[in-house]
Amino acid sequence: MTQTIGQKLLKNVDFVAAGLCLTFAVAATPALMNNERGAYWMKPYYGSYENAQTIYADARSETLNRLETVLPANQHATASEMDKDALNRFLFEKRGESTEMRQISDLHWQGVTPLRHAEQRRELNKTFGMASGVAFALLGAGFAAGGVARLRRQSKPKKPAAKPH
Repeated sequence: MTQTIGQKLLKNVDFVAAGLCLTFAVAATPALMNNERGAYWMKPYYGSYENAQTIYADARSETLNRLETVLPANQHATASEMDKDALNRFLFEKRGESTEMRQISDLHWQGVTPLRHAEQRRELNKTFGMASGVAFALLGAGFAAGGVARLRRQSKPKKPAAKPH
């Protein structure tokens, strides 16, 4: 008797589940999918990060332009070479000097805050993706092991029935 595809799938449901779990494991793991820039289904993970980088770049350029009028040339050159955290510390230290410096510091902070939040979300999403990928991989391995054990039990020869005396 010929089996249909549905019957074969139902008979081997453990291998089907293992394949699905391993597929989900690969799809959920950012490192395996190389989604640093993000594929189209990963845009929720990385789209807000790219937007936050744009917001920060605009705020940084505006901050440096406004610092040009307030700071001496040597301090402005130093400030333009700083990364976001060092520039934020520098502006925080200068914050009390004038209302202009307070406004510049606030402007920079408005650009840094969304970027920090996006970086934290991105790291959390990567961690969650790795954890769910590992969980699906373990679940898939368990289903596959169950399927192999089932096939080995089925292929074992049956002992002949004992003859009554």
